[in-house]
Amino acid sequence: MHKKQFSITFILLAWAIFNLLFWQTSSTWLNVSVEHNMINSEAQFLHGLTLLGIDLLFIWIGRQLAARQFGFHQIVQFFIKTWLMVFGVASLMMVIEVLNHQFTRQIFYQTFLPLGQNTSPLLTGLLLGVILIRLTGELSTIAIPWMKLTLWIMIFLPTLGGHDLFNWANGTNPLLYAILMVLGSLASKQSRKRLSIIGILSLIIGLACLIVLPITAMLLNEINGTQLSPSRMTNAANAFLVLFAWAGVHVINRPQKSNDTTTNWHQLYWTGLALFISQYPLTSSLFTSVANQYSSKNAALVLVSFGATIILLIVSIVLTSISWWIGQISTLSSKIDDFSHYPNWSSPDNWGLATRHYLIKHWNILLALVFSYGLAALSMLAMNLSHDNHWHHVLTYTLTVRNLMILFNTLIIFALFEFLWTLSRHYWFALGTTSAVFLAWIIASVLKAISRGEPIMPSELKMVSNWGNIIKMSGGATVIAAIALIVVTVALIIVFEHWLPQKHPQTISRAIFWLLLFPVLIGSSFFWNHQPLYTFTRGIGNDPQFYKQLWGAEANGPFVQLLDNIDIQVMHQPRGYNKKTML
Repeated sequence: MHKKQFSITFILLAWAIFNLLFWQTSSTWLNVSVEHNMINSEAQFLHGLTLLGIDLLFIWIGRQLAARQFGFHQIVQFFIKTWLMVFGVASLMMVIEVLNHQFTRQIFYQTFLPLGQNTSPLLTGLLLGVILIRLTGELSTIAIPWMKLTLWIMIFLPTLGGHDLFNWANGTNPLLYAILMVLGSLASKQSRKRLSIIGILSLIIGLACLIVLPITAMLLNEINGTQLSPSRMTNAANAFLVLFAWAGVHVINRPQKSNDTTTNWHQLYWTGLALFISQYPLTSSLFTSVANQYSSKNAALVLVSFGATIILLIVSIVLTSISWWIGQISTLSSKIDDFSHYPNWSSPDNWGLATRHYLIKHWNILLALVFSYGLAALSMLAMNLSHDNHWHHVLTYTLTVRNLMILFNTLIIFALFEFLWTLSRHYWFALGTTSAVFLAWIIASVLKAISRGEPIMPSELKMVSNWGNIIKMSGGATVIAAIALIVVTVALIIVFEHWLPQKHPQTISRAIFWLLLFPVLIGSSFFWNHQPLYTFTRGIGNDPQFYKQLWGAEANGPFVQLLDNIDIQVMHQPRGYNKKTML
């Protein structure tokens, strides 16, 4: 039974991905107009057949989940593990973009926040559908028929009315795919014979509409100038195609309840990863660049799209297996499973309690993150407020436009904290020292900006050895403030270490990671102005402004601006520049 389910899932997934790939090529079927109505009808008919793959896939997945019993803690596991797999694969793609000198801030967000960016609406719909199916199981027998009626009305209204009420036509609304899964999960009381009749009639009507609409659009345009979009039904929300897919899946499979969920979850991981890769921008650009070599050759484009689909599926299966193996070897998978049971994610009613317990247990790490973020934001705000800038404009600009640079500064500060904590095993010493050092750096940077119109530069760090002259130039008030800061910091460290000591969650792998991260971050600054790190740092928003150092400090923060100036490359060598080509 599992082999049959896998085979059907593989076929339907290939069908859906082929639809995603082929219809972004330069096929002549896409270059049609109202005047070429017969060609347009042919294209609409073929597009409708390929769109069936998406409807069949999600309704099929929903039907399989209906046969399983799973709790909300398994949904938590599924979400976390899916994000980790997606993040790992997207990180590899991000490296390719960096090496290709095409990395942007948008790619960064698509890597770390694929759901928030809706990078893959199909994957988002899959995750949303899993939640809705689980919630549907909580409904009463009276509520379910009303819900089914509501969902079918939502499907049929845009198709019959011709107005895209829910923004489903462009395929970017994940709710459509979640609804398809829910419809698949709801059992039908119709006989197989009746379902077959309904499915066949729906398919005939749907495909007939796709053929007739282009001709109708031409006639209406010639008679009274009325514009009717011939592609109004060429999307996965076509109600007749959905009805055919729903009937077909229920005819093929009527599974019984089962407690076995292992195989289904593994297929969901693989399916989700395949959908994500197929809709990732890099995949689209690479495939399009290859397919464009066969423009105007529809048969060749079909073969190229089919080959790319099979390759993508094989890669997804391999990457899913590798991710599973890494999770088992690193015990990450078991840690996620433990997290999903702490204290109990089995019901949404317990999620508030679970979140509260988790925050209480990890308050020390969260406090360090808050301190790190606060110092990072303060460093950038302070440099902007060193001049006559309106504070509300500065606040908005810093926390929104420059949010990635705040996070980059936060990472550096938090890495120093963890470095000191790992070395000393004393939490408050690490937090106090990190806070005092960066606070002193912020104050010194602001004073330097006010007096000299520039931030602290790397060459000025050599003056630390001549601390006597520095004290004389700083003035009495500055020296007293510095001494007070040191005294207060030391006093607070002693008090908190005595009354509220924190044990370091030390493991060998964790210790090695944190002992290396901070030196690596600082050491990498020697290459920030050289490829490929140049592309990455500029992509996340690092803007040194070497011709006006204070502007760079305002945009990046004084510490990152200091690191930017460690190794400056005045001009990048053009591609192909060498002695031979210049002669």
